[in-house]
Amino acid sequence: MVPFDLLALPTDLFLEILGHLQPKDIMNIGLSCRDLALLATPVYLARRGLPDPETSCTIRPSWNGYSDKVTALTFNFSLVSVQQFHCVFTEPKARGVFKVSLLTWNIRRVNKFISRLSSIGNATIALYPYSLHTDSMRDFMPAFVELLETILQKCNSLQVSHPSPYSMAFNTNYRFELLESTTALIWQGIRRLFVKYLSFRTEDHFLEGSDWRYKKIPRRNPIPLSKSPLQLQSKLTTLDLSSDFLLLPPFSPWIFGALKCSPISSLTLSLLTSIPAEEFRHFIFPWIIDAVPRLEEIKISFSYRDSLFVVVQSMSSFPLLRKITFGGQDFNLPPTLLSSAECNMVHFISFTGTLDQAVYFFAQPMSFPSLKFINVVYDLVRTNNPNILQLSNSDSLSTKFSILDKRLSEMNIEPLITMCLLPHGTTAQPQIPQDELELEKLNGVSRLNIALPFFSGPEDKTLVSQASYVRLCLALFHDVKALSLVFRDRQSPLNALSQEARRSTIQAAVLKDHPSVISFDIAYDPFEVFHGHWRNSSNNSNRHRHPESCVCSDF
Repeated sequence: MVPFDLLALPTDLFLEILGHLQPKDIMNIGLSCRDLALLATPVYLARRGLPDPETSCTIRPSWNGYSDKVTALTFNFSLVSVQQFHCVFTEPKARGVFKVSLLTWNIRRVNKFISRLSSIGNATIALYPYSLHTDSMRDFMPAFVELLETILQKCNSLQVSHPSPYSMAFNTNYRFELLESTTALIWQGIRRLFVKYLSFRTEDHFLEGSDWRYKKIPRRNPIPLSKSPLQLQSKLTTLDLSSDFLLLPPFSPWIFGALKCSPISSLTLSLLTSIPAEEFRHFIFPWIIDAVPRLEEIKISFSYRDSLFVVVQSMSSFPLLRKITFGGQDFNLPPTLLSSAECNMVHFISFTGTLDQAVYFFAQPMSFPSLKFINVVYDLVRTNNPNILQLSNSDSLSTKFSILDKRLSEMNIEPLITMCLLPHGTTAQPQIPQDELELEKLNGVSRLNIALPFFSGPEDKTLVSQASYVRLCLALFHDVKALSLVFRDRQSPLNALSQEARRSTIQAAVLKDHPSVISFDIAYDPFEVFHGHWRNSSNNSNRHRHPESCVCSDF
């Protein structure tokens, strides 16, 4: 029998044949030789939901062999760049110690694919919430570092997400300690002198400071401390980390060294409760200051009380900073002001956070001559549920705005204030102060977004309730010029005619009492998706990008 050469077929006929085959068979043909791979792998990827991997590429590496998107992408030699790359390392079915070994195997496969690309625009690496135990991390760590180093050389923007609270913080063989005794401080100083004047320098300087240290805990199979990359041609300008284990030993020397090698201008940190506040204050944030002093934007979400103070205290270390966003909880912010001399943030233009965070931030001895935007998220919460935080009363709201307005007047600046009202519960209602003077204090808000709570009942009654709710909110902020509303419906999305009828009804009700509103938009979110922002989301994987029509779309 004479062997048949598939390459001898006309291209159209060959593609027609591939259209009648199963994906696994298409993959096998593509793996047979390079020329066939150029034709077969794009067909396989299209059948698997990746018709245009150059623009957007989302993969979840398989645990059952090589017949998956990762293999097809690796052998699709016509693919040389990717604009949006999203890789999720999901949980394998296998349990026990082999879990991390399978994860390591898939990491090396993805690294092989990325290494042959010329460039990646934005990359996201998401790890399933693994509990990364020390004994099983010896192979994982070098593989993961190699993957990140490859990405840093190809990519402009990187997000690393590991949203588990059970990570290296509980299993590492390094324990953070504050040095309080005089003897400990003396021995620490002597040791630092020896290190300073010795001809060699180890990575151990990452493990100790003037009043703290990481104590090594004896383990049977300890992970060696990572090394800072000496030569890394990084292109990275934007980094988003919600993975605490990267910021702690043994990973920290590598990650902070990589930051130093990268032209980072935007940094996002989502810190979990597994990192104690002392480590953030004494170790993590000082190293961030040292590694990325030319930051222009920082977003930081934290779960401990004094972290806001630590960041604000260090503002002078970022002279080029333009934007800052605070997430996390307020935790009864400390009333103390910084004792340092006034800091002039000449490039700073935008602040995003809660009202309490804004009042605390702008009360500090800093000046912001270029400030243009203050973005505030405010929670409206039901008052009849003792298990939920109570609604802040209107007196408190007006008092805080009065403090903020006074401080802005002292600096002789008039930034655009945008506010997003987020209801929690179905009946949260804003409280309207009776005193006209109190209302005057809220006049600074010129753009308002209202995420409407869910109202049950017939469509006509629901519409009346929604319009009434909007009018109550505008009674608080009656100087609003731009208004946007976000609706959430249990039923299927309204058709275009129903949406326009709703828009016209509510807009007429708004303009009747508030003719100063010159911009009005309505957006729709699925009922199961809560309208939120980066700052009030628990982790990156759950963050929902709100509609562009909202005035708070850049929060």
